[in-house]
Amino acid sequence: MNTKLTLAVLLAVFCIVSQAVQVKEEDFTFSLESVKMLKELIDAIVTRNPSPRLADTMTRAVCVHPALPDEFKPLCRSKKASMSIYRLGVVAQNSDICEICAFAACTGC
Repeated sequence: MNTKLTLAVLLAVFCIVSQAVQVKEEDFTFSLESVKMLKELIDAIVTRNPSPRLADTMTRAVCVHPALPDEFKPLCRSKKASMSIYRLGVVAQNSDICEICAFAACTGC
C-alpha cells in the first residue's frame, strides 16, 4: 500500500514539474523558452538596426530570420504581428514574473 501511495505522489510531482509555462498572445500559445529565443533574436536585430521607427521592418526581419522557431510562423502571417511580437518581447524581458505565474499571459504553473 505504501509503495502505491509513494508511486502516486512521485507521479503527481513529476507531472506538475514537467508542465512547461505557456505564453498566450491573441489566439496563439507559445512555450516560454521559445518566447525567450524570440527575445534574443529581436535583441540581435535591434542591435544591428536600433531605429525605433522601423518596427515593421524589425518585425519582417524577425519573421524571415532562419533562427525563428517554427511555432511563430503563423503569428508572423497575422495582421497584428508587430504588436504581438512586441508584447512577447515584454513577456520575455520579465520572464521571472512569468515563471511564477504572476503575468496574466502565462499559464501552466
